[in-house]
Amino acid sequence: MIQSNNNLSPLPFYGSIEEQNHRRSYAYGNVYPLFARNNLLLPFQIMRTRRNNSITSAYVYDINGNQIRNILSDLQTAGLAIVKDSNVDYDVIVFPANLPFPEDLPIGQCYLKLSDGVETWYSDVLTLVNSLDGYLKIEWWDDENAYYDCGEIVYRDELVSYVNKLYLCTELGKPDYVFEEEGESRDGYFFAEKQISYKTYRFQFLAPEYLCDAMRIIRLSDHVRITDIYGREYECDTFGIEPTWQEQGDLASVEAEFTTATVVKKTGRGYVDIIGANGDFNDDFNNDFDNI
Repeated sequence: MIQSNNNLSPLPFYGSIEEQNHRRSYAYGNVYPLFARNNLLLPFQIMRTRRNNSITSAYVYDINGNQIRNILSDLQTAGLAIVKDSNVDYDVIVFPANLPFPEDLPIGQCYLKLSDGVETWYSDVLTLVNSLDGYLKIEWWDDENAYYDCGEIVYRDELVSYVNKLYLCTELGKPDYVFEEEGESRDGYFFAEKQISYKTYRFQFLAPEYLCDAMRIIRLSDHVRITDIYGREYECDTFGIEPTWQEQGDLASVEAEFTTATVVKKTGRGYVDIIGANGDFNDDFNNDFDNI
């Protein structure tokens, strides 16, 4: 069964335009700025009931519902594919956003409308910009396709290779340094058997429900990569989000935290020589120390 209340893609699609986030009563018409390049868009996936129909139309509309352009050929050139898995009773429409469009779309807010002649899907609103410099980028993917109770995310197939991408208007804060020790106490002294130091980064941003849905999958992904506003890349070992819903409106204040390849571990304790007052090694002390 395909569920419509759990978004798995950075750019969500709905069966009705009325389901767009800013049209909900508690959003008060406010449009969340989901950033994308005006010649590339964001990658997305749509699940549909199994059928043989291909995508027959794809259009971009501005926020007021005015048609901007037919982008069917642009999507197809950039990797649009329909993946059919014999293990499930649905298809997955996959757009990996592999190549830029030959012609830029107008900067501003817009949404997509796709159809296969049987069903029609409407995306949530994108905010198109001509450069994503200065935005924090998050990418996440698995080595194999991911299956959930509510559906599937296609990452690897003979037709497509897929990576989720998301751009946020935020930047990394100063890191925290966390230390852990494991060991035992003997005769009033603590003997460390394992010592670990973590360098933990955090950042904050606002997000609607559909983005929190998509981002909770990041924690379960095999690969997570973050690129900060200065172009530095972080391969994440762990990643987590903690949304706190605001009292009014549709947005949550989200704190994200991740650790990267900055974990330092030491097992056991190195041999320590004690030097006497005359500068010579105190072998008697070392022998006594070893016998404790």
